[in-house]
Amino acid sequence: MGNDLKAEIAERLFLEEKEFFEKGEIVLPTAGKKNYKVVSDRNEFSLDVTKSSIAFKCNLQKRYGTVYILRRLDVNGPPHTNPDGTVIECPHMHIYREGFGDKWAVPLSEIKEVKFNVSSIAHIFSAFLEYCNIIESINIQNELDV
Repeated sequence: MGNDLKAEIAERLFLEEKEFFEKGEIVLPTAGKKNYKVVSDRNEFSLDVTKSSIAFKCNLQKRYGTVYILRRLDVNGPPHTNPDGTVIECPHMHIYREGFGDKWAVPLSEIKEVKFNVSSIAHIFSAFLEYCNIIESINIQNELDV
């Protein structure tokens, strides 16, 4: 990929403390996609939420001309095949890798920083926010069973 984000920059962006741009209520979708703007002191990010996945993106359009998916959690869906041929069952976490974007995934059980309770989308969403270092100063509504 010609527009790769260096691994150390991707990790720094991922570790930045972030918060929702708009305070208030998050309504988790029963269908379709919802987008939420997340900001740090220096950067703008977005969360794309569907019933089966949450994608955490860094919007670097102005600097790099693209949007990078730093992490993507797939909860319901087919198995994922990594570039080396390894098959990863759902749920799994896609993690940005230089040269591959979000093409690599690991089983959710390998994420040790946060405990993911996959019993409901609200629990998953809250754990994903913690994992991505997003301060949860919002009210999560419309809890759905996964």
